Amino acid sequence: MRYKRVFFAILILSLLYCNMSIKSVFSYNFGHQPSNELVWRCNICDTEKLYTIFGMNWSSSGFFEHIDQGKKMKWEIISLEKEEGKLNLTVNNWKWQSENTWANTTNQKSYWYYSNPSEYPNNYNLSKNFPYIKLWLPLPMSEYVSKLNLNQIYNIDDRVLFTIYIDVESDYISNNNPSQAINVIAIFNENGFLSIFKIYLQGNVVLLDISLEYIPIYAIPIVILIFGFLIGAILFYIFYLRPRR
Repeated sequence: MRYKRVFFAILILSLLYCNMSIKSVFSYNFGHQPSNELVWRCNICDTEKLYTIFGMNWSSSGFFEHIDQGKKMKWEIISLEKEEGKLNLTVNNWKWQSENTWANTTNQKSYWYYSNPSEYPNNYNLSKNFPYIKLWLPLPMSEYVSKLNLNQIYNIDDRVLFTIYIDVESDYISNNNPSQAINVIAIFNENGFLSIFKIYLQGNVVLLDISLEYIPIYAIPIVILIFGFLIGAILFYIFYLRPRR
């Protein structure tokens, strides 16, 4: 009887630890812990058409700076902080480059959201500049974004993968920019980071295709540890504690 109580105590503690581990991952509405790395790859870049639609300077700054087909961009997450009513993500940022080696960088940036989405104004754009998105969203994404009063250019689909559709009419950015209507699709993974991004024209003509190449899965060691512990407890019960006939 005493051994059974020990077994059930171990089982309960394991389940409690599992619950605490899950809560610790999402306690601040972040999907990643510091030191995680993310790399995006540009799979398609129709430079000629993009120049025609957005102008010659479309890739001179911002998210698209130096982008081209085959190039990669990297984030190294430095810190995740929730303070003064904000969710703040700080990263080391490597711009789009052709090499697979990443030299030291001093390009450190912070991206933040209000902890309370109701603090944003009406007709809000997730970013001031085209493509009007950020590379990450707070968790849970559906609940957070649903409380934003977004501009009418956005359409949200969270039935399977959290997806943002953006319809940009001609001249929306500035005069003759873009020179014709374009569409954007941005799909985010379960951790709140951009995993697929496309700019395309009517008829599904893809001008730009970006995908997350490496998705960190830091939670796997925790899960393995927990389930290993549970399996060990079950085996201990089967071989040593279970009443024998």
